[in-house]
Amino acid sequence: MKFLKDDFIPVSKPYLDSDDKISILNTVKSSWISSNGKNILAFEKKFNQFLKSRYALTVSNGTVALELALKSIGEDKRNEVIVPNITFAASINAVINSGLKPVLVDVNSEGIGFDINSLNKSISNKTLAVMFVHIYGIPLDVKYYSQLLSLKNRNIYLIEDCAESFGSKINNKHTGTLGDFGTFSFFSNKMITTGEGGMVIFKNKKNFDLAKKIRNQGRSQNKFFWHDVQGSNYRMTNIQASLGITQLKKFNFFYSERQRIFSLYDNYFKKNKMIKPFHLFFESPKIKFSFWYYTIVINKFNETSRDKLILKLKNKNIETRPFFYPLNTMDVYKKYSIGRYKN
Repeated sequence: MKFLKDDFIPVSKPYLDSDDKISILNTVKSSWISSNGKNILAFEKKFNQFLKSRYALTVSNGTVALELALKSIGEDKRNEVIVPNITFAASINAVINSGLKPVLVDVNSEGIGFDINSLNKSISNKTLAVMFVHIYGIPLDVKYYSQLLSLKNRNIYLIEDCAESFGSKINNKHTGTLGDFGTFSFFSNKMITTGEGGMVIFKNKKNFDLAKKIRNQGRSQNKFFWHDVQGSNYRMTNIQASLGITQLKKFNFFYSERQRIFSLYDNYFKKNKMIKPFHLFFESPKIKFSFWYYTIVINKFNETSRDKLILKLKNKNIETRPFFYPLNTMDVYKKYSIGRYKN
């Protein structure tokens, strides 16, 4: 059965070739298909080498990557985590699922990062961590925020949500390596994919060791079926890890192809004064984008006009999507809102 028309143009489509398929097939033939198997450690090692990080753990998806990072902090009397008001809901859901309290903070006028004044006012003696989301593949200068507000001096943890920014850099350093934790998603629309799946990288070995235990139901390393801490099952399968290894090998190809496609759209939209590509608001010699979703801002367009355009493109078999909605506009998250959200 065909689910898509032959001329349908999706927002995103994974690239899978014979290397990916052979690797998966060999893993299945080996019978090591669950979370035990050599591909898990190999993928973590290669991921560390790619990012120039030291400690990495595979997980079952990008949301639990955030949860595991938060839980690996361990016991702390502080319980608030600052989250930008514009991000995908996984960011705030991970905080809630970890038993912590999210604090929604207004973004800056361009729509990403934090409004500095709002962020400063939101920090209190209850602040455990600040979550920086590199939204739509656009990297934030985490060190700028940290130094400006002395976040490290206050012992506030810096968590980078890199679900959409794998491969992006700021000052030639990969996103995810700028804070205490970096979390990644390998969903099918990401820069590399394992279907579902994710990764957490850690700056501190103590957090890494605790996270490794939590990921595997809190099991002791020294005594079989003995549990030292309360844990969960956040593990990736060996099949997924085999795909992650072959996908990572092709990253440079993926990156150049996405960059080529972005350039094509950039050239087309130069002719239209109403449209500005979102990433061009943030062009800088120190920034390297990941070229995730190609996103545009249309001047003098309201929500009704936007939805009409989405429908018109859909009728031409072209899939488009709106940008993420501000979290404070959704009833389920309103109780975590503080003050005004002008941006």
